[in-house]
Amino acid sequence: MQPTTESPNKVVNIIQHEKKKFVRPKLIKSESVASCKPAEGEFLKTHQQYTPANVGERTIHTHFSIETRPLQKNMLFGDDGKINIGLLRNHFFREGRLSIDCALELVRKAKKLLLEEENMITIEAPVIVCGDIHGQFYDLLTIFDITKPIENNKYVFLGDYVDRGDFGCEVLFFLMAHKINYPKQFFFLRGNHESKMMTESMTFNLECEYKYHSIELLNEIHDLFDALPLAALVEGNSLGRFFCTHGGISPFLTRLSQYNEIKRVQEPPSRGPMCDILWSDPLEEPQHPETMEKRRLDAWLATDFADNHLRQTSVLYGPRGLLNFLEKNDLICVVRAHQVMEDGFKLHYFLQNTDIPPCITVFSAPNYCDMYQNKASILKINLENICFEQFEYVDHPFNFPDFFDCFSYSLPTMMEMLVNILSELVVAVKEEDESMLTPEERKSDEELKKKLELYKQKTTDKMKEKADVLKLKKEIKTTQKLNKEWFDKVLRIDSKNEMRPKRLTRKLTSRPANMRTVSDTNILH
Repeated sequence: MQPTTESPNKVVNIIQHEKKKFVRPKLIKSESVASCKPAEGEFLKTHQQYTPANVGERTIHTHFSIETRPLQKNMLFGDDGKINIGLLRNHFFREGRLSIDCALELVRKAKKLLLEEENMITIEAPVIVCGDIHGQFYDLLTIFDITKPIENNKYVFLGDYVDRGDFGCEVLFFLMAHKINYPKQFFFLRGNHESKMMTESMTFNLECEYKYHSIELLNEIHDLFDALPLAALVEGNSLGRFFCTHGGISPFLTRLSQYNEIKRVQEPPSRGPMCDILWSDPLEEPQHPETMEKRRLDAWLATDFADNHLRQTSVLYGPRGLLNFLEKNDLICVVRAHQVMEDGFKLHYFLQNTDIPPCITVFSAPNYCDMYQNKASILKINLENICFEQFEYVDHPFNFPDFFDCFSYSLPTMMEMLVNILSELVVAVKEEDESMLTPEERKSDEELKKKLELYKQKTTDKMKEKADVLKLKKEIKTTQKLNKEWFDKVLRIDSKNEMRPKRLTRKLTSRPANMRTVSDTNILH
């Protein structure tokens, strides 16, 4: 089925792509797995199966083969220093990993290219703008599928490549591979999650430790984050110039020339212009402005900047602050990411009667956190108009929360059974020999019984947590269509993970992987 197109006006179009079914590649049963390896430079399509082998009239189906051998540097890099993108895509699609030397080489090459760029990059339209990815590698492949051939396009990614999703390493390495191969076509900006504080508080550091066990690699990745540019200026569109960044604008930055004066190679501070670039949000528009008192409406329209209580840092930029910024810098629109949107994008008109809104939010991670059931989108800034392309999520390989292995995840269940057995033994011995026990032995038995009961309670609570996760995931799977009420409930529960963590308490922050265990029974009904 062809994508459907809607045209709200002459300059803003929306293309909706039909959801594709995720199909794992099936390997033919053979003595050598190498026979299924794609040829040099070949792209493995995301949703394409290998042809199964036929034995007479019987088809042999085999399970999905996970790639257990790390990809070596001499296999991935050619003599010219370029990367075999097709091989890398196939390898990551089968959950393969890179050797440490290979990963270090990739990160260092990409970092060198990023450091050569200014804080604010200037790009000529047409260009494809992508929002948050958040470790959703299999959905990232959809972006490349609907925009191919990639060699003919230019891309700007607005940050937040890691955290929340389970495949942040794959997303980061795959995108940086494109930077190495196409340095003048792929541009990557920094998001608020590209920092040591956020990756420690969220999931990426844990993921990197689990998959690569290398502090050196993690440090190199953090250095790469520091090298990422902060903004992009898209010129060449007949409507005007578009300013792209992750979060938004800052009261400290009124001119575009000031962006190149920022010292960007550092851990983002908790306040100031760099913090605002990564953390700020647009002020929410009133739902029914026609019913507002004139005094209140005028006050809202006159807002330049306000405190951002949701993030507990940075600012909200209002109509006056945003419109002044656009006017001073001869811009038509600020394009940003940073916030999940039910439809994958949002047009922030700020009550202005214009074809192009002053601010656009683009979010490119569908079914965010495997919870939101949201669509995702990308924005195409063409020569004469702009166009959104919406797409939905595909299934991905399952991972236990916090990257537990199967044994560790089932250990509480096994321990509960063991505790029950020990409890029964203690009770049985006590009933037989209670009259023969000394006071010290009775006291020791009581202490042992209390410890067993306490441990039993802990394992029971842990099992209940896991049951809530599975129950909620089952509920999500049975949700057939988008539901505004569902989206709002998840947004409310997840709001604590959208705050900037405090340095003294960030290690105690609940990991997003365990967001689904929040004690909120309403979401299960």
